[in-house]
Amino acid sequence: MSLVRYALEKRAVILVLIVFVFIGGYLSYERLGRLEDPDFTIKETVIYTLYPGATAEEVELEITEPLETAIQQLKQLEEVRSISRSGVSIIYAEVQDKYDKETLPQVWDELRRKINDAASGLPPGSSAPVINDDFGDVYGIFFAITGDGYSQHALQEIAEDLRKELLLCEDVGRIDFWGMQKEVVYVEIDRVKSSQLGIPPAAIFQTISQQNTVTDAGKVKVGPQDVRLRVSGDYGDVRDIGEQLIRAGNSGTMIRIKDVATIEKGYLDPPQQLLRRDGLPAVGLGISTVSGGNVVTMGDAVKEKLAELESRLPVGVTLNAIAYQADTVNKAVNGFVLNLFEAVLIVVVLLVIFMGVREGIIIGGVLLLTILATFICMLIFEVNLQRISLGALIIALGMLVDNAIVVAEGIVIKHQLGIAKKEAAIQTVAETQWPLLGATIIATLAFAAISLSKDVTGEFLGSLFQVIGLSLMLSWVFAVTVVPYLCVICLPEHSKKEGALYDNVFFRGYRVFLRACINFRWLTISAVIGMLALAIYGFGFVDHNFFPNSPRPQFTIDMTLPEGTHIEETASELGELESYIATLEGVTDVTTFIGGGHSALF
Repeated sequence: MSLVRYALEKRAVILVLIVFVFIGGYLSYERLGRLEDPDFTIKETVIYTLYPGATAEEVELEITEPLETAIQQLKQLEEVRSISRSGVSIIYAEVQDKYDKETLPQVWDELRRKINDAASGLPPGSSAPVINDDFGDVYGIFFAITGDGYSQHALQEIAEDLRKELLLCEDVGRIDFWGMQKEVVYVEIDRVKSSQLGIPPAAIFQTISQQNTVTDAGKVKVGPQDVRLRVSGDYGDVRDIGEQLIRAGNSGTMIRIKDVATIEKGYLDPPQQLLRRDGLPAVGLGISTVSGGNVVTMGDAVKEKLAELESRLPVGVTLNAIAYQADTVNKAVNGFVLNLFEAVLIVVVLLVIFMGVREGIIIGGVLLLTILATFICMLIFEVNLQRISLGALIIALGMLVDNAIVVAEGIVIKHQLGIAKKEAAIQTVAETQWPLLGATIIATLAFAAISLSKDVTGEFLGSLFQVIGLSLMLSWVFAVTVVPYLCVICLPEHSKKEGALYDNVFFRGYRVFLRACINFRWLTISAVIGMLALAIYGFGFVDHNFFPNSPRPQFTIDMTLPEGTHIEETASELGELESYIATLEGVTDVTTFIGGGHSALF
């Protein structure tokens, strides 16, 4: 039994299907993940190795070259490039495009094994290579925590407390800090005193490192239980270091470290990163969404949690939102809903004008049904609502009505020729279903080349092919089932109009135009070729841009100073730039990242 015959005979089943799609489509739409851009995998890793005191040439020969040799043995490797500077080696390893997020973890594991094997042959004084293959997260939310009069230590403690609470929010993947200063203890030795007492600096450092070492002191059986022993004497405060006794030379005299050294707690100088918000020191808090999560849900959960924590924040501490992707995504999704409503309304109005009220409403309803069914399939195949999938739905809107129009028009014409509505529906679907299926498949495959590409472009645009393919195939299914069903039960009865069917102003005008095109075929062909040439020429004036312009009201400025410039000098230069930008019309706030830009925000 054909689909159309089954649909017409089992009308209750089709009615249940329509109700199911409307309800299921709405619920699926509410549950779909929402992001600004689709996920894609960065197929590159960075290997950092420190070699303090070495020249760039020594770093190249003793660090970079051995590690590059080991990396090049990786069969999945596409390209390796390196930078050797004084005291540091930076190597970029990029794997082939055919590896995706499912297969990349195994590639990175193999790369780690090769680098770790090569690390055993590196010269003394060099650090272990640090492999970073996890820098692809984009922060859906980024806060700059500021507090006028608060110390860096206080801001960092507030940031750490917030992270503990916000990690509990729904769809939060990870939370990272930016601009956190590393706390250190400075031991400044008085060389004159230490030399007089016969205490070498190395002895002081060795004593400090040994004193705070955690060691297993064993255990003792007390009754039925084992009681673990712990060696006391750990440093609980900076002052404890000063009270540490150390032997002075060969005399056997014990003196305190504070007698020959000044001990202070502070931050690593110079700092590695600095963050400022409107000129105030700040600590950055970046929140990324869990894979496949809903950034809108995460944003709402974070807002709710912050409202609960507001009373716990110290007076004067402010959470400044640098990026809040949930608001951007909400605007995009709301814009899509508006576009969808407008598109359906335009289609219905045009169809009502050219086909009649009932035909227009039928096809408009089937269009909405197709989109809701597409939401169900997107939820099943884990396709999120984001810039590409929303664009695919908007692109598909103009094509989703084609199948329904052909079937509905065919049924109307056959019925006007005197064939019963049910028989007209069966005949029309039998004549058009396979040509329509072929045309639908061809239209779908037009987008396959981009989305199925084995590179980052294909991964980024994968949802384009998925959404368009799903929606177009669903439009065909509904065109050969739901459209005949609705036409049979909704269209009015018509009397036979054999001769008058095509005898109206539109068809007479079209007949004259078509006859002229055939009679003057060379002129017609020349006009078509001319329009094609004009289109090709005009295409050269169209801006080429892989990523569309960001709707965020933000812009970034990158400033790079010569290598070796002290970070405080960079901060001073940027301070002048901050002051100038803050005076520009329309600028509401300025955030400065010093020591490295933060591309994860954009």
